[in-house]
Amino acid sequence: MADNNAQTRRRGRMRRIAPWHPNQLRHATGTAVRRRYGLEAAQVYLDHARADVTEIYAERDLTLAKSIAREIG
Repeated sequence: MADNNAQTRRRGRMRRIAPWHPNQLRHATGTAVRRRYGLEAAQVYLDHARADVTEIYAERDLTLAKSIAREIG
């Protein structure tokens, strides 16, 4: 099994395919939910007991910060 995994990684590097993990889907979904509905909604959706865990999983919406900076100056 380890040989097969090493071969797969080597082929990916040769084809310049970035390493990927299924958990990235959870992070992306958490970020999308947080962006659209807020931190509490993302926390519930991801089934986290604490919001600080959700803050790690669901990235902040930097476009919102940029929009505010443009408005305020």
